[in-house]
Amino acid sequence: ECGTLLAGLAAVTDRARLGALVMGSTYRHPAVVANMVTTIDHISGGRAIAGLGAGWQVNEHLAYGIDLLPPADLSDRFEETVAVVSSLLRQDRTTFAGRFFRLSDAPNKPAPLQERLPVLVAGGGERRTLPTAARYADIWHVWGRPDTFAAKSAKLDEACHAVGREPAEIRRATG
Repeated sequence: ECGTLLAGLAAVTDRARLGALVMGSTYRHPAVVANMVTTIDHISGGRAIAGLGAGWQVNEHLAYGIDLLPPADLSDRFEETVAVVSSLLRQDRTTFAGRFFRLSDAPNKPAPLQERLPVLVAGGGERRTLPTAARYADIWHVWGRPDTFAAKSAKLDEACHAVGREPAEIRRATG
């Protein structure tokens, strides 16, 4: 389980940034994720990254009895997850009314040590994931060959311009 592993690593390291690639949105409520990442940030002295993904692995969902939503619903849930986690990490209080999650004046106390704890959004879906990354991400990750990465990165630039954000504000990562 990545959250407890990262907390353990935070206690025995002193320089590495610590984040999952990724915490799938189907496994945990986003308020729990924000609290977990904040705890890791405190244990690590301010080195946590909130790595977020939709959660799509059919085999894991079947094995653990976790419902895997149809793609459109999964994208909706992921977008809400990223919005909620980002808000809880960056605001004193969060009120959110979505289809999947509702929060009312919810705190995340204590707040992260980092002034802006980085949110990593993973995925290359051009209709939903890249616009979500453009709105919320500090880091964006997608798997792929260099040509695929370059094409998706260009689409992220377009999504950033569509929401009035400078593309250079988002660090890019791939594997």
